[in-house]
Amino acid sequence: MLKTAPDRPKNEERIYSMHHSTVQRLAFVKFLYATGNKQAQGVAPLSSAGLLVLHDAMELFLDLACEHLGVTEKARDFKDYWSLINAKLEAQGKAKLSQQAPAMRLNKGRVSLKHYGGHPAKMDLEAYRNTVKEFFTDNCCLIFDVSLDSISMVEFVEPETARQKVEAAIQCHEEGRFDEAANELILGFEMMRYHYIDGVSGDHADRVMLFGPSLAFAEAQLRGLDGVEGRNVRRTLIDTVRSVEKLKSAMQMLALGIDLRRYTRFRSSMPICMRMAGGNFVLQHMKKILRDSQTSQYCIDFVIDAAIQMGDFDNRS
Repeated sequence: MLKTAPDRPKNEERIYSMHHSTVQRLAFVKFLYATGNKQAQGVAPLSSAGLLVLHDAMELFLDLACEHLGVTEKARDFKDYWSLINAKLEAQGKAKLSQQAPAMRLNKGRVSLKHYGGHPAKMDLEAYRNTVKEFFTDNCCLIFDVSLDSISMVEFVEPETARQKVEAAIQCHEEGRFDEAANELILGFEMMRYHYIDGVSGDHADRVMLFGPSLAFAEAQLRGLDGVEGRNVRRTLIDTVRSVEKLKSAMQMLALGIDLRRYTRFRSSMPICMRMAGGNFVLQHMKKILRDSQTSQYCIDFVIDAAIQMGDFDNRS
């Protein structure tokens, strides 16, 4: 295998020297690569879909590379990317883009599948998976000076304040501080959730996506109900308030396209997070929750998947 750049550890300075949109598009390439790689390992004929997604990941990467390098001419065919990009790399004194021959075999397999219904054999799919892996290993550092592995899907989290919280949660997770990771993660998630909810609701009086006014502080207002009868009424009202708040939260998740079952599992591992009238968030730890690496990773994955889904909602709105 041709090594065009030395192996590097994750280097945040290189990543953040790029424009956020470029990093985010690389993160999407990584997402497609991971999706296609997983699909290609499935059962036939469904595994054939992996070939299409793997090809899309490569082509999106090549498009982004052309833009990053300032290539103005459009590639007419898949094979043209190599000559266009190599001309720019040569002018910069860099090595050439690699893996052209294996990539062209993958391209022919994709054409056969998409246009003629020719499903690839399992052995071919394994070869295609290896081709794409080698392609990104060789060429991502060459073009962008970072490895694809160092690009995090957290780039899809918006706004930046929420992304910083999720990044802090990931750091805590990697250091084994799972309780602290949960604190940062729920704050990031709530910032992200209200970012999209407020963006849709705007200044409208009904604020549709909020599904009515907040009842978060209604319990405190019910404490004045004294006496046996008052306590019974208070208990009923508090139960009603809690049920309504949970229903509102579930409706918001459904409206944003979030899987409710995954959301429920996520929230069961998180502390309570309340949004104050001024927009600040306050955490409450009502019970001891035992968290491990697997649970923490599940919650991180959920938040990033939710960010992608909410971003798609934002584009449609």
